[in-house]
Amino acid sequence: KITFLNAMSSCNSPLHLLEGKALHDSIIFSGCEADVMVGTTLVTMYSRCGSLHDASKVFDNIRNSNVVSWTAMIAAYARYGQDSEAFQYFDRMKQEAVMPNRVTFLCFLEVCFRERSLEKGKQLHSSSITMKLDSDVNLLTAFLNMYDRCGSLEHVRHIFVTFPNPDVVLWNALISGYAEHGHHEEALHCFEQMQAEEVPPDTVTFMYILKACGNMGADKKGKDFHNDVVMKGFDTDSFVGNILVDMYAKCGSIEEAKVVFVGLSERDAFSWNALCAGYAEIGLTDEALTWFQRMQLEGVAADVVSWNTVILLYIEQGDNDHALHCYLEMQEQGLAPDSMAYTNILKACGNAAALDVGKMIHAQLSSDIEGKKDIVLSTSFLDMYSKCGSMYNAQELFEAMPVKDIVAWNALLTGYARHGETHQALVLFERMRRDGIQPDIVAFLNVLTVCCHAGLVDKAQKYFQLMINEYRITPSIEHVNCLVDLLGRAGQLSEAVRMLENMPFQPDLVVWSTMLAACHKWGDAEIGKQAFDGAVSLDEEHSAAFILMSNLSVDSHRTQGIAM
Repeated sequence: KITFLNAMSSCNSPLHLLEGKALHDSIIFSGCEADVMVGTTLVTMYSRCGSLHDASKVFDNIRNSNVVSWTAMIAAYARYGQDSEAFQYFDRMKQEAVMPNRVTFLCFLEVCFRERSLEKGKQLHSSSITMKLDSDVNLLTAFLNMYDRCGSLEHVRHIFVTFPNPDVVLWNALISGYAEHGHHEEALHCFEQMQAEEVPPDTVTFMYILKACGNMGADKKGKDFHNDVVMKGFDTDSFVGNILVDMYAKCGSIEEAKVVFVGLSERDAFSWNALCAGYAEIGLTDEALTWFQRMQLEGVAADVVSWNTVILLYIEQGDNDHALHCYLEMQEQGLAPDSMAYTNILKACGNAAALDVGKMIHAQLSSDIEGKKDIVLSTSFLDMYSKCGSMYNAQELFEAMPVKDIVAWNALLTGYARHGETHQALVLFERMRRDGIQPDIVAFLNVLTVCCHAGLVDKAQKYFQLMINEYRITPSIEHVNCLVDLLGRAGQLSEAVRMLENMPFQPDLVVWSTMLAACHKWGDAEIGKQAFDGAVSLDEEHSAAFILMSNLSVDSHRTQGIAM
């Protein structure tokens, strides 16, 4: 038996599967397969060799399976991400009155950590307390990390306070939990508590604290921590150096970020990305692109984050062709785009009306969208089709979406509004209401725009009142301008003035200019003078207003002369 156990330990990868099966045949011949120790080792061997089917068959033949063999089977399924099967074995284990041990719980916590399954994690925690395993330091630390991963900071804190003398590892777990989930002030407060209890911070501590400062824009605190880092000699750590660049860049202190960056002994994609993003964040697009080019010249391979930043920069500059080129270059380098990359490049496709490229990407990802039900990515495709004028494809994709949020409805509605398809837009808006989706400020702007382009005054006024009275949405200046434009083009100038008088804000230059243009069209000098006064009160040198008013006055005098 010992010989078999030693031999099985060397079969630990898929490359050894055939060797393991031959060994298994010898074990069967010897009659040892049903032995709990041999059987459990066989389960582990098959698991490491990647054959869960064989592992399961062996497990079913073990006589008197104990907690070790059950845990081995559970660990096998957990190792390969077959989480539901792992939990089924856990349930069977309890039904057969085999009590799980610390290792069993650690296997399941790995599953909960990976799935971010808070409810299952809570159930396991409750079971561990019932079994009086709640004093096991390793298990408690695993539960703390699981709650941290799931974002349940209340549970993280609850476990943390059960430790009488938490070390730096536990303090880091607590601080990282707050920092990673956006509770930056709380992360800094924990750091102060840690110092008060005289627990010396390490490089990991400073990485999370500096990250919190960057996300808060707290450059002054960040500089203080930078000084602490230098005093403790941690500034030579490449990870800490990268976080310092990132912190200063996020705080808008780009010169400080550059100084730290230049002083780094090693610069990887993260440090270059942080600096490029810092320049981009403060609007220095050309400088950001220059640093990206320097990164490539220095032989640092751009990663997905790098390409995402550059693609977005080109889109913001209106250079969609360059953005598309970057996407193709990214693929040539063998990098798999993430969801953000696809969202950005689909935006470029829509802006450039590059329908063929958008369709190609859609064909590549259609199975992923259906499998993952990625509503953000689906909506990006929908928006791309709409901008490219392919409303048939947009509608088809919309109907196939299992979940349609307000963003998806608005994307399709915007497409119909953009292309002047009045009937389809109004039908979609009413369907949206019937399906219980509450229209938002964007949806109403779209439907008012459609009515404006089609000259549907009554419908526009109906929707405007519906927005205010039924949905309690305060109109924006864009809604008002849309209705003023429609009323003005329909010659209902007095109605437009009444509407403006009832608005909770003052009209802007666009509204007054729209009114003035309508008055010029219909020859209404009285309201035109009012609109002119409103425009010049906001911009004394607004040439268009003076030209329109001059023309209106000339036309008015000419009309009076003819009448005389």
